[in-house]
Amino acid sequence: MSEFSQALECGIYKSGLTENQLAKISGFTRSYIALMKNGQRVSPDTVKLKKLLEALSLSIYEYENIWNAYLKARYGEDTYKMHMSAISFIESFGRISTISIKSDFFHDIPDINTINNRMDLEVFVKAVLEQEALTQDGYVRMIMQEDFSLLYTMLPSVCRSNNKLKVEHIICLEGADGDNVKNRIRNLEILKVLMPVFLAGNENGYDVYFYYDKIASHFASTALMPYMIMTSSYVVNISVDLEYAVVSRDKDTHCLFEQLFIQRKKSCRKMINKIPTGINIFEFYSQNRPHSDQIFTIGSQPCFGMFPVDSMVRNYFTDDNQDTMDMLLKVLEDNRRLYGGMKLVTSYFTKSGIRRLMEEGIVDELPKEIYTTLTPGDRRQLLKMLIHAIKSQTYEAYLLDDQKIIYPHQLLISAYSMTDVNVVYLSENTEARFALQEQSITRILYDFLNDVKETSETASVEDTLSYLESFLK
Repeated sequence: MSEFSQALECGIYKSGLTENQLAKISGFTRSYIALMKNGQRVSPDTVKLKKLLEALSLSIYEYENIWNAYLKARYGEDTYKMHMSAISFIESFGRISTISIKSDFFHDIPDINTINNRMDLEVFVKAVLEQEALTQDGYVRMIMQEDFSLLYTMLPSVCRSNNKLKVEHIICLEGADGDNVKNRIRNLEILKVLMPVFLAGNENGYDVYFYYDKIASHFASTALMPYMIMTSSYVVNISVDLEYAVVSRDKDTHCLFEQLFIQRKKSCRKMINKIPTGINIFEFYSQNRPHSDQIFTIGSQPCFGMFPVDSMVRNYFTDDNQDTMDMLLKVLEDNRRLYGGMKLVTSYFTKSGIRRLMEEGIVDELPKEIYTTLTPGDRRQLLKMLIHAIKSQTYEAYLLDDQKIIYPHQLLISAYSMTDVNVVYLSENTEARFALQEQSITRILYDFLNDVKETSETASVEDTLSYLESFLK
């Protein structure tokens, strides 16, 4: 018997309900319920299964325990792990601090050639990077894994101190054993560590380049100094355990390592590709529109850019904004031409996002430069369009369960294929739009968005419509 069948049998026994009673409530046949209890069936019908579990009067913990066991049994342990890693990645954006304080510290850098303990290394690296942030043409070049936690805690503040500071980073991703589940999850975890640095400010030039290898063996103890941090003045070679370092200010040595870094970078690929921000986004999408059989978006609000809102757009622009309005209208026209009338778009959203739309008139996906509070009438009109599209089955939209996913309102993810995933992050001081380039990561996110509508993290279509219609009353 599987973990799911054992947990289900235990839940049914504790409820005191018979299989006949559960069959009437859920819609399963009595024999099918018996087969699930015996581990011979795993139903693909999540709606019926939710009805069955709700009838058992389980505690929240018991319900989650059975549901998670069901997901493992239905999709397999590997898929379940990737699903949870995608949720962890999404939720991490809500924990990214908005960096607004600039670092004005300037520490004296000791004239040393070697470092023999981690504490001294951290103090030295901090002083070197803060000095570089004050240098007019400063830059940072790194060959570094995600395990130097102080570095990634400090870099956002350093980047914010000098938004023209160029940071180039080479990192190893798992890939020597092929594209397996463990590698994908590890690579997504690495990206999660790097995100706060990338989002420290939209003007900083943080570029990440990756190559594949088996990380554990590549950075084994036989590689004495595999890590490197280089600035315009220093080269710091660091041991794999982050306990020792060799420091150089010699110009010839600096020139040699600079050439080696540039040569190594040529054999790597970019991990994140920046997309224009502000009103330039409309021109970018007009010229680089993805052609896809299926589009998934997840955000605090549904994607409204698929709806016929041309007249609404014209009401919020003056003659001074004619070029911007024309670009936006062209994007809307292209959307309808490519996606209109076909059930291609699946969108996930939150209760807080709908409340923000209806109570404050805020549309999250719009750039700040053209943001205008919608009138109450236009808010209602957008909601009516959404409800009509769901009912006519030309648009799929599902309400996220905010008890299962703590979804950050700053984040919007769009997936067009297993290799084409775009991310938008809009906080108080940051507007960042970028495409993920590494395929093991994009595959996890695409699969998650494809499957999440069948999990307990989303409401049914009927419950989603009921929630939306409650705002029209």
